[in-house]
Amino acid sequence: MCEGSVVAFKVDIEDGKCPSGANPPTFDNQNATGSLYVDYDTNFFPKWVYYTIYEKGNTWQISYTLNMSCTSDFIDIVERSDGTSICVTGYFNNKTNSNGYSYENAVEYCGDMSTHPTGVWYPEDASFLPKLAQRMRNYLASNDTYVRIDGIRTPACQSTPSSAECMTVKGFTFTGPPVENFENYNWVTDPSAQETPDDNCIVMVANGSNPIQMDVRRYTNGPEVRKLIHLQLLVYWITIANEAHFLFLSSMDILKVSK
Repeated sequence: MCEGSVVAFKVDIEDGKCPSGANPPTFDNQNATGSLYVDYDTNFFPKWVYYTIYEKGNTWQISYTLNMSCTSDFIDIVERSDGTSICVTGYFNNKTNSNGYSYENAVEYCGDMSTHPTGVWYPEDASFLPKLAQRMRNYLASNDTYVRIDGIRTPACQSTPSSAECMTVKGFTFTGPPVENFENYNWVTDPSAQETPDDNCIVMVANGSNPIQMDVRRYTNGPEVRKLIHLQLLVYWITIANEAHFLFLSSMDILKVSK
């Protein structure tokens, strides 16, 4: 350490009172804990650093653990205004003779990763997910496709999709955390859509140059579906519930408190 340098630590407290005692930040040889939210490098997913400062002999020691927000299984992260985030990825099959993924496939594959098909809970989700689908269309044999996301019409509503309750989230079952409402869903028509009796699953439709919108389509994929929609993508979610406790500035990096 250069002579004249000042080192500051921010530590967790339980009773709202500043700690006191000899030899801070360990204060009478009591371990001090804190955390950093590291998101300054866009080449890596944000991560949490949980650290403990303790006294050993006449020196301070620091130990820490890392908690990555997203693993390498995911391709992007969506951060919301309330501080929560979702990690997302997509799967596709670019074979022209593929039946794509059924709703059951989507749930099964997500379960293998201990995740769920995504819903659209926040405006940030509604903005990001169509962009992800648009990016992945470039890898497909056909540019017309749809994205399976969470939501299948309840058995009771499959015969009455246009009733008032069936056009709300109460008319659908979700495998992941259910969405509170359809406020962030941009529908082709509305949640009552049901061209055939098997059209009961919420999807995102990508058709030509039209905007990517929500619709209700088949549980399985038949030949008549493949005339327009050849392949499906799966989008997974995982939540991050942590909040940052520490703001640290240095000459090279800026670590900021999460929203």
